[in-house]
Amino acid sequence: MPDAKNLKQSYSATSYAFYSLNTNNKLISLSTTLPESNNADLTRFIESRLARGSVFSGNGQIVTVDLGIEPANCYFCLLSPNETGSNGPQFVLCFVTECDRGLESFRNQLDQYALKIECSLKGCELSESVSTVRECLSSWYRECLLFIINCVQVLGKDIKYVIYNAIASGQITIESDDKSFEADIERFHASCTLSALLSHAVASTESSDSSGSLIDLCPEPRTKTKHIIDILCITYSGNDISFSDHSCTEFCERWAQQLLEKFAYSAAEGGDINPVHLKNICETFKLKAIQEMNTLKRMVKEAELDFYALFRSNVFLKNSGNAQILLMHALNEEQTPDSLSILRLLKERLR
Repeated sequence: MPDAKNLKQSYSATSYAFYSLNTNNKLISLSTTLPESNNADLTRFIESRLARGSVFSGNGQIVTVDLGIEPANCYFCLLSPNETGSNGPQFVLCFVTECDRGLESFRNQLDQYALKIECSLKGCELSESVSTVRECLSSWYRECLLFIINCVQVLGKDIKYVIYNAIASGQITIESDDKSFEADIERFHASCTLSALLSHAVASTESSDSSGSLIDLCPEPRTKTKHIIDILCITYSGNDISFSDHSCTEFCERWAQQLLEKFAYSAAEGGDINPVHLKNICETFKLKAIQEMNTLKRMVKEAELDFYALFRSNVFLKNSGNAQILLMHALNEEQTPDSLSILRLLKERLR
């Protein structure tokens, strides 16, 4: 059992380590908030990964690493800010937090943040590197994880408008003197968008369509409906927030309500609000939206041959609470003339 003195030397939930990498794949600590013993453990771990050639630039890795007292969640990434093949310095960036913080759920935000740090190091001498990125290093936890808590806290129930715009593949503009708030909203909007999941779903569908043994020599012509991008303008001044558009669906309202309830429950329990709990709610709703889109597409194909399937499609859309979004994305994909006619008929009936 570790004594109290050693416990005080444990890493914090917002720790980081920043190293330079020499030609022998050895790390030189440039800046860290880890206690000396924790930093030594982390250095040995990263060097063992470097020796196996399993540390890469561009995409970070997230692992559980033993830092003495208890395991820690660690994101690490190789930074190569200069051109490939040059003799410029290379760095290894590490963000360390508690295992229950779920860094894996924030992988996109962490990779983008690492890229931001890498870009700021371009052309820097080794002696200037720490002063160049010190502020970014100390802000990583707030910017990569806490943005979702800040948005729920500031926007309250109005967060539903941002969610709606995000899953409708819209864009946002923000008028505010608070650059931190502006960045938080942009990250939250990006984390709610369905773009990546939609691309994967379309690719999977196309792959399954082409995996049969027969080749369709006369494929049906397909039509894609032009989508008008919605732009949501958010104005934030003092404590007043206004939105240029109040479009929403029942689905987005349920999403927002679950975020607010989880936030309120966690705050009442002791004040420590774990951002991964809110992020998991967002991922669950995003997955549900994709599943319902796939269901709608399947039902529309059935409705080409079965009139009762058209009726069931109509009932399904009404019960989803998200008909406007589901139809918009379905119409936004390439469709056969029959499918397109059915989708337009469903849209007309739901007006």
